Amino acid sequence: MDKAVLRILDANLNRAIEGLRVLEELARLKLDDAVLSQALKDLRHDIARLPDVPRAGLLAARDSQADIGRDIEAPGQDETRSLAGTVSANARRAQEALRVMEELARTPGAALEGERFRKARFAVYTLEKRLILRLARQDTIARLPGLHAVITGGSPDYVKLAGDALAAGAAAIHLRARAPERDLLPVALRLKEACARSGALLLVEERATLAAAAGASGAILKPGDLPPRLVRELIAADMIIGVAVSSPEQAARAAAEEADFLVAHIEDLDSVRAAGDLPLVAGGDISAGEAVKARRSGARAIAVPAGAFSEIAAACRQEESHGKP
Repeated sequence: MDKAVLRILDANLNRAIEGLRVLEELARLKLDDAVLSQALKDLRHDIARLPDVPRAGLLAARDSQADIGRDIEAPGQDETRSLAGTVSANARRAQEALRVMEELARTPGAALEGERFRKARFAVYTLEKRLILRLARQDTIARLPGLHAVITGGSPDYVKLAGDALAAGAAAIHLRARAPERDLLPVALRLKEACARSGALLLVEERATLAAAAGASGAILKPGDLPPRLVRELIAADMIIGVAVSSPEQAARAAAEEADFLVAHIEDLDSVRAAGDLPLVAGGDISAGEAVKARRSGARAIAVPAGAFSEIAAACRQEESHGKP
């Protein structure tokens, strides 16, 4: 293979790998997203393997000191940018490098598989989108911890119950009701306003379309619903999606399908928690004693009946005060 072609290949191979490594580190250390991090790592390793080109040949062709591009600065490259901007810049870096290698594969004597680079380039497009959307949801996920108040269909006054729970310190309100979505939308909108005033989240259970229409903070899916990655196409980019699970297998599936958090009954917490590292919300008809137990079991948040919220919140505060030195 021509030495100049080897130099181009070496430079762009390194550029693609470096860009993907930045994305991988953000997924692993900033987002704690094991699934996304692994996907980026696998892609990076796959690109690094060039069976038809000896690594020694690439190294022999490298001449960094004589590279006329080493001192050329791109406009804005030293500007401070957001994490989303960092993702876009490094994804674009990898995409452009892969395109160069794809085009090199078409030259005579290149001995490269262009289709491999094309598939990798499109994989980066998809992974970039997943990372950007995940970052958009991170601020919402960070507000998940705490006690949540669950308002059910039998509640006589949704808004009053929510207001009382929010005044008592609820981090989120769960709306769980079987009424037609058309009837629930005005309620959801009022709950959203109340939550916004208190800085709390509004999570709608088993009604993703209602959650989207009301502009809720997120939706909680039940087993058998559409996968989170498909539901995400229907909702706002910063809305989070939880999945109710009862087994390690369901938890692993939810994580693979890009859920942001899990909801599990208190008796399933230990087995579900062992299946992955997604934030875990303890749910069910939880008593004050069970809420304290759930906190000790590592639940990030605990969803309790709104009518008993003040009592359970007081019990948790008492447990916290006893635990202080």
